[in-house]
Amino acid sequence: PRHEFLAAETYFGNKPHKVRTQAYLDTLASCCFISERLFKELQQTDPKGLSWQYTTTAFNYSVAVGQQVHTAPVIKARFSIDGFQSCIDFGVAPLETFDCILGATFCHKHLTALDWQNHRMVLRNNHGTKSTVYGDHQFIASRKLDLIVPRSEARKAVKKPGCLLLMIQPVDKTPKLISEDSDFGSMHSQYKHLFEPRIELPPERVPGETFKIQVEEGATPQYRNYYRLSPPTTNCPQGAGDRVC
Repeated sequence: PRHEFLAAETYFGNKPHKVRTQAYLDTLASCCFISERLFKELQQTDPKGLSWQYTTTAFNYSVAVGQQVHTAPVIKARFSIDGFQSCIDFGVAPLETFDCILGATFCHKHLTALDWQNHRMVLRNNHGTKSTVYGDHQFIASRKLDLIVPRSEARKAVKKPGCLLLMIQPVDKTPKLISEDSDFGSMHSQYKHLFEPRIELPPERVPGETFKIQVEEGATPQYRNYYRLSPPTTNCPQGAGDRVC
Protein backbone atom coordinates (compact mmCIF):
# COMPACT_ATOMS: atom_id res chain seq x y z
CA PRO A 1 0.00 0.00 0.00
CA ARG A 2 0.95 3.63 -0.45
CA HIS A 3 2.50 5.32 2.61
CA GLU A 4 2.04 9.07 2.73
CA PHE A 5 3.14 12.03 4.79
CA LEU A 6 0.84 13.07 7.58
CA ALA A 7 -0.26 16.71 7.25
CA ALA A 8 -3.07 18.42 9.14
CA GLU A 9 -4.87 21.75 8.89
CA THR A 10 -3.32 24.22 11.35
CA TYR A 11 -4.07 27.77 12.49
CA PHE A 12 -1.69 30.41 13.86
CA GLY A 13 -2.66 33.59 15.68
CA ASN A 14 -5.81 34.68 17.48
CA LYS A 15 -9.39 35.25 16.40
CA PRO A 16 -10.65 36.80 14.21
CA HIS A 17 -7.40 37.06 12.22
CA LYS A 18 -6.06 33.53 12.14
CA VAL A 19 -3.51 32.32 9.59
CA ARG A 20 -4.47 28.99 8.02
CA THR A 21 -1.83 26.54 6.79
CA GLN A 22 -0.88 22.86 6.70
CA ALA A 23 1.42 21.39 9.35
CA TYR A 24 3.59 18.46 8.34
CA LEU A 25 4.52 15.94 11.05
CA ASP A 26 8.17 14.96 10.52
CA THR A 27 9.52 12.61 13.18
CA LEU A 28 13.01 12.83 11.63
CA ALA A 29 13.28 16.62 11.90
CA SER A 30 15.16 17.63 15.03
CA CYS A 31 13.18 20.87 15.58
CA CYS A 32 9.98 22.64 14.51
CA PHE A 33 10.00 25.11 11.62
CA ILE A 34 7.75 27.69 10.00
CA SER A 35 8.41 29.32 6.67
CA GLU A 36 9.51 32.92 6.25
CA ARG A 37 6.32 33.58 4.27
CA LEU A 38 4.09 32.28 7.08
CA PHE A 39 5.95 34.29 9.70
CA LYS A 40 5.60 37.46 7.64
CA GLU A 41 1.85 36.85 7.31
CA LEU A 42 1.62 36.20 11.05
CA GLN A 43 3.35 39.52 11.73
CA GLN A 44 0.86 41.34 9.51
CA THR A 45 -2.23 39.79 11.11
CA ASP A 46 -0.88 40.15 14.65
CA PRO A 47 1.44 43.20 14.68
CA LYS A 48 1.27 43.51 18.48
CA GLY A 49 2.70 40.03 18.94
CA LEU A 50 -0.12 38.69 21.11
CA SER A 51 0.20 35.15 19.66
CA TRP A 52 3.93 35.12 18.99
CA GLN A 53 7.13 36.64 20.28
CA TYR A 54 10.82 36.80 19.44
CA THR A 55 13.41 34.87 21.43
CA THR A 56 17.12 35.50 21.79
CA THR A 57 18.08 32.03 20.61
CA ALA A 58 18.80 30.42 17.25
CA PHE A 59 19.87 26.99 16.07
CA ASN A 60 21.79 25.54 13.16
CA TYR A 61 20.24 23.07 10.75
CA SER A 62 20.97 21.34 7.45
CA VAL A 63 18.66 19.91 4.82
CA ALA A 64 18.57 16.34 3.55
CA VAL A 65 20.30 17.27 0.27
CA GLY A 66 23.62 19.07 0.67
CA GLN A 67 26.04 19.69 3.51
CA GLN A 68 25.61 23.43 4.01
CA VAL A 69 24.68 24.52 7.56
CA HIS A 70 22.01 27.21 7.98
CA THR A 71 20.95 29.28 10.98
CA ALA A 72 17.31 29.75 11.94
CA PRO A 73 16.14 32.42 14.42
CA VAL A 74 13.70 31.03 16.96
CA ILE A 75 10.27 32.46 17.78
CA LYS A 76 7.60 31.22 20.18
CA ALA A 77 4.17 30.98 18.56
CA ARG A 78 0.71 29.74 19.52
CA PHE A 79 -1.07 27.41 17.10
CA SER A 80 -4.01 25.01 17.02
CA ILE A 81 -4.79 21.74 15.23
CA ASP A 82 -8.46 20.79 15.54
CA GLY A 83 -9.05 20.80 19.30
CA PHE A 84 -5.37 20.78 20.22
CA GLN A 85 -3.61 24.05 21.17
CA SER A 86 -0.04 24.74 22.20
CA CYS A 87 2.71 27.37 22.22
CA ILE A 88 6.13 26.07 21.17
CA ASP A 89 9.41 27.25 19.65
CA PHE A 90 9.71 27.44 15.85
CA GLY A 91 12.74 28.07 13.72
CA VAL A 92 12.09 30.52 10.86
CA ALA A 93 13.50 28.98 7.68
CA PRO A 94 12.98 29.31 3.89
CA LEU A 95 10.62 26.34 3.51
CA GLU A 96 9.05 25.50 0.16
CA THR A 97 6.51 22.67 0.16
CA PHE A 98 5.20 23.15 3.71
CA ASP A 99 4.84 26.31 5.80
CA CYS A 100 4.98 24.44 9.10
CA ILE A 101 6.98 21.38 10.15
CA LEU A 102 6.42 19.71 13.51
CA GLY A 103 9.63 17.91 14.40
CA ALA A 104 11.05 15.78 17.20
CA THR A 105 10.76 18.48 19.87
CA PHE A 106 7.01 18.62 19.27
CA CYS A 107 6.64 14.81 19.11
CA HIS A 108 8.51 14.20 22.37
CA LYS A 109 6.34 16.72 24.22
CA HIS A 110 2.85 16.22 22.76
CA LEU A 111 2.63 13.10 20.55
CA THR A 112 1.22 10.04 22.34
CA ALA A 113 0.03 7.84 19.45
CA LEU A 114 0.65 7.80 15.71
CA ASP A 115 -1.19 5.76 13.08
CA TRP A 116 0.32 6.40 9.64
CA GLN A 117 -2.00 4.01 7.81
CA ASN A 118 -5.17 5.76 8.98
CA HIS A 119 -3.62 9.27 8.98
CA ARG A 120 -4.31 9.70 12.69
CA MET A 121 -2.33 11.03 15.63
CA VAL A 122 -3.19 11.60 19.29
CA LEU A 123 -1.81 14.77 20.89
CA ARG A 124 -1.67 15.75 24.55
CA ASN A 125 -1.50 19.39 25.62
CA ASN A 126 0.27 20.84 28.65
CA HIS A 127 -2.79 20.19 30.83
CA GLY A 128 -2.91 16.48 29.96
CA THR A 129 -5.95 16.70 27.68
CA LYS A 130 -5.74 14.40 24.65
CA SER A 131 -7.01 15.29 21.17
CA THR A 132 -7.27 13.05 18.11
CA VAL A 133 -6.13 14.70 14.88
CA TYR A 134 -6.72 13.25 11.42
CA GLY A 135 -4.44 14.08 8.51
CA ASP A 136 -5.58 15.88 5.38
CA HIS A 137 -5.46 13.12 2.78
CA GLN A 138 -6.57 15.34 -0.13
CA PHE A 139 -3.74 17.81 0.50
CA ILE A 140 -1.17 15.00 0.27
CA ALA A 141 -2.72 13.30 -2.75
CA SER A 142 -2.92 16.53 -4.75
CA ARG A 143 0.82 17.13 -4.33
CA LYS A 144 1.95 13.52 -4.82
CA LEU A 145 4.06 13.69 -1.66
CA ASP A 146 4.53 9.95 -1.37
CA LEU A 147 7.18 8.57 0.91
CA ILE A 148 7.07 5.12 -0.70
CA VAL A 149 5.48 4.37 -4.05
CA PRO A 150 4.78 0.91 -5.49
CA ARG A 151 6.94 -0.35 -8.34
CA SER A 152 4.17 0.30 -10.85
CA GLU A 153 4.41 4.06 -10.09
CA ALA A 154 8.21 4.34 -9.86
CA ARG A 155 8.72 5.41 -13.49
CA LYS A 156 6.09 8.14 -13.17
CA ALA A 157 7.47 9.33 -9.81
CA VAL A 158 10.98 9.84 -11.22
CA LYS A 159 9.70 12.17 -13.94
CA LYS A 160 7.83 14.44 -11.50
CA PRO A 161 9.53 17.65 -10.32
CA GLY A 162 10.89 17.42 -6.81
CA CYS A 163 11.92 13.77 -6.91
CA LEU A 164 15.35 13.82 -5.28
CA LEU A 165 16.04 10.20 -4.45
CA LEU A 166 14.83 6.86 -5.74
CA MET A 167 15.67 3.62 -3.94
CA ILE A 168 14.83 0.35 -5.65
CA GLN A 169 14.83 -2.84 -3.62
CA PRO A 170 13.91 -6.02 -5.52
CA VAL A 171 11.54 -8.20 -3.56
CA ASP A 172 11.70 -11.99 -3.90
CA LYS A 173 8.04 -13.04 -4.02
CA THR A 174 8.93 -16.76 -3.83
CA PRO A 175 8.11 -18.01 -0.35
CA LYS A 176 11.08 -19.41 1.49
CA LEU A 177 9.22 -22.62 2.27
CA ILE A 178 8.70 -23.37 -1.44
CA SER A 179 12.41 -22.97 -2.17
CA GLU A 180 13.24 -25.30 0.73
CA ASP A 181 10.78 -27.88 -0.58
CA SER A 182 12.38 -27.75 -4.02
CA ASP A 183 15.82 -28.27 -2.47
CA PHE A 184 14.51 -31.25 -0.52
CA GLY A 185 13.03 -32.74 -3.68
CA SER A 186 16.36 -32.70 -5.51
CA MET A 187 18.14 -34.10 -2.45
CA HIS A 188 15.56 -36.86 -2.13
CA SER A 189 16.07 -37.98 -5.70
CA GLN A 190 19.87 -37.89 -5.34
CA TYR A 191 19.92 -39.95 -2.12
CA LYS A 192 16.84 -42.03 -2.78
CA HIS A 193 18.41 -45.21 -1.37
CA LEU A 194 18.77 -43.58 2.05
CA PHE A 195 15.04 -42.88 2.33
CA GLU A 196 13.82 -46.38 1.44
CA PRO A 197 12.17 -48.29 4.33
CA ARG A 198 14.30 -51.10 5.81
CA ILE A 199 12.86 -54.60 6.08
CA GLU A 200 16.04 -56.32 7.34
CA LEU A 201 19.23 -55.55 9.17
CA PRO A 202 21.69 -53.37 7.32
CA PRO A 203 24.70 -55.10 5.79
CA GLU A 204 27.98 -55.29 7.70
CA ARG A 205 30.20 -52.29 7.24
CA VAL A 206 33.29 -54.47 7.64
CA PRO A 207 32.78 -58.17 6.82
CA GLY A 208 33.39 -60.41 9.84
CA GLU A 209 33.24 -57.64 12.44
CA THR A 210 29.60 -57.87 13.41
CA PHE A 211 29.15 -56.87 17.05
CA LYS A 212 28.30 -59.82 19.31
CA ILE A 213 28.18 -60.28 23.09
CA GLN A 214 30.05 -63.38 24.20
CA VAL A 215 28.18 -65.31 26.93
CA GLU A 216 29.42 -68.28 28.94
CA GLU A 217 27.42 -71.45 28.76
CA GLY A 218 25.54 -72.14 31.99
CA ALA A 219 26.27 -68.72 33.49
CA THR A 220 23.64 -67.08 35.74
CA PRO A 221 22.72 -63.41 35.94
CA GLN A 222 24.75 -61.27 38.30
CA TYR A 223 23.24 -60.90 41.81
CA ARG A 224 21.82 -57.51 42.70
CA ASN A 225 20.09 -56.16 45.83
CA TYR A 226 16.34 -55.94 45.82
CA TYR A 227 14.80 -52.64 44.78
CA ARG A 228 13.73 -50.60 47.81
CA LEU A 229 9.95 -50.44 47.78
CA SER A 230 7.80 -47.69 49.21
CA PRO A 231 5.96 -48.39 52.51
CA PRO A 232 2.50 -48.73 50.88
CA THR A 233 3.88 -51.29 48.45
CA THR A 234 5.69 -53.16 51.21
CA ASN A 235 2.47 -53.49 53.26
CA CYS A 236 0.52 -54.99 50.37
CA PRO A 237 -0.45 -58.66 50.67
CA GLN A 238 2.04 -61.07 49.16
CA GLY A 239 1.48 -61.49 45.44
CA ALA A 240 -0.81 -58.47 45.16
CA GLY A 241 1.91 -55.89 44.80
CA ASP A 242 2.38 -56.47 41.09
CA ARG A 243 -1.35 -56.25 40.42
CA VAL A 244 -2.67 -53.53 42.71
CA CYS A 245 0.11 -51.59 44.39
